[in-house]
Amino acid sequence: MAVFVGDVVAGGSEGDDRVVEVLGVPEHERVEREAERAELVFLAFSVGLAGSFDRHRSWVSGLPEFSGELPTAALAEEIETPGDGQVRALVVHAGDPVLSSPNGARLEQALPGLELMVCFDMYLTETSRHADYILPPPSPLETLEYDLALSLLAVRNVAHYSPPLFTRPPGARDDWEGLAGLTNRLFARDRRGRVGALAFRTAVQRLGADGLLDLLLRLGPYGHPAGAGALIRRTIGRAPLTGAAWGALKSLLGRGPWTTALPAGTPLPAGVPASGLTLETLRDHPHGLDLGPLRPRLPERLFTEGKRVALVHDIYVSDMERLRARSESVIPGAGELTLIGRRHLRSNNSWMHNSRRLVKGKSRCTLMIHPDDAAERGLEDGTTAVVSSRVGELEITVEVTDALMPGVVSIPHGWGHHRGEVGWRIAESNAGVSINDITDERRVDGLSGTAAFSGVPVQVRARSQSGVELAAGAERG
Repeated sequence: MAVFVGDVVAGGSEGDDRVVEVLGVPEHERVEREAERAELVFLAFSVGLAGSFDRHRSWVSGLPEFSGELPTAALAEEIETPGDGQVRALVVHAGDPVLSSPNGARLEQALPGLELMVCFDMYLTETSRHADYILPPPSPLETLEYDLALSLLAVRNVAHYSPPLFTRPPGARDDWEGLAGLTNRLFARDRRGRVGALAFRTAVQRLGADGLLDLLLRLGPYGHPAGAGALIRRTIGRAPLTGAAWGALKSLLGRGPWTTALPAGTPLPAGVPASGLTLETLRDHPHGLDLGPLRPRLPERLFTEGKRVALVHDIYVSDMERLRARSESVIPGAGELTLIGRRHLRSNNSWMHNSRRLVKGKSRCTLMIHPDDAAERGLEDGTTAVVSSRVGELEITVEVTDALMPGVVSIPHGWGHHRGEVGWRIAESNAGVSINDITDERRVDGLSGTAAFSGVPVQVRARSQSGVELAAGAERG
């Protein structure tokens, strides 16, 4: 059974000097040595996420993988096409690919053919309505919060922890717990991975969310390795089997750069004890802990030869002839326009459309079109246009504007709540249309296989109030 989930590497082998021997990941010796100088990046390399391209291809169209993932453009055909490589089970985590994948209508028709579909989602969506199981997470007010992703946008180096406001009901599980359970089962599929699976399960059960966060803080740049080791021994390092597995992991972690955030001799930030940053430290600072100014991390974070960024990669250079030939051969069809997407602040993603506060006011799901193109097609502001591509067509309200250049039209992302069986009362009353019902899964970047969501060739014509379509501009081919 083929399953579209990320690569999981089995652990539990003998510990020697190389990461490849400790966790059984592919051989990337030079990159591993460089990766030992970074924290989260180092951990990613340690479990086989060292970055990759074209290690294998989708079995129907032959699109290349990138970093362990296949292009979404291949998903529908991989489900539909019988054979040894057919995708028969699908795990969807916090996504709505029916509305966000190219030719979403085709994917929607393919999903019922799966033998098993599991969705991690707080909503019944256009995608999750096809699932055999929907695993909803607790409310955001029932889970801890540690700012991580948004730290990429921070102007100061800070750490902030918020405990749950309410106790979650019995049986409720965070999505990370469900994903950890799935990972554990994948670990345990063979004899070699069972020891690692046992350690993994024990760690998750005994540490819990707070304990795992505490472990990461202790292993982080302001933590202390001794504190991390003490936490591991106190929670999971006593039993023989789990002790053996964690012994291998600690051997790996012992070579990591867990105290490299500050230059040698620099004092720890105010508020961080000499024993290192822990969860207890953050609990003592409920409004967050300022760890000081952002610090340069280049070139140490670069894993390339000579610590230089390769602006012109050999892969790109070798693809230039194909790209040049394609650009010279593309000839727009008669009356053809170029479709691009857009996102609005209050309707950035599909799940935002069930909030009256966010969708109130003038409809933003419109076809933006330049006045010259609108006039050629007999379109006026507020009328209905029919937009068609190779894969289908849709009807949408026209918004005439000079914000777009002639020859280009735009439809926003994330709408199309007219499919029923979802129960989003507000979203269904502001359904709009999905741009991805007319984006084309065959239009992919020739090098990477990534779907080309923008630049889709379309025809636009007017529709009369009686439903009779009006001829528009040049004759269609």
